[in-house]
Amino acid sequence: MTTHHAACRFSVTIRTDDIAVLHMLRGLCQHCESGKYKQIAWGGTGADDWEEERKRGDLPLYRSGRPRQLSVTCRAFAPGAWLVVATDDNDPATPRR
Repeated sequence: MTTHHAACRFSVTIRTDDIAVLHMLRGLCQHCESGKYKQIAWGGTGADDWEEERKRGDLPLYRSGRPRQLSVTCRAFAPGAWLVVATDDNDPATPRR
């Protein structure tokens, strides 16, 4: 185990039947983690891992040196924390490179 992995000792286990929720939480992990290798925080939470673990119901989602994601997650999923402002069915993506 590397020093980076050892520093990620805090863990949150979630249960969800909706893989979209899992992916949103993984994005919050990326946002909350400040380490050099942010992907360590959500490692082992891919679609295959979720599908396999879903049979048991729980998936360790977040590993960090601090529990910041809990407060950010509560804010992000609180009623009224976000809303749809507009939709557009004719707005193609622009190449970035």
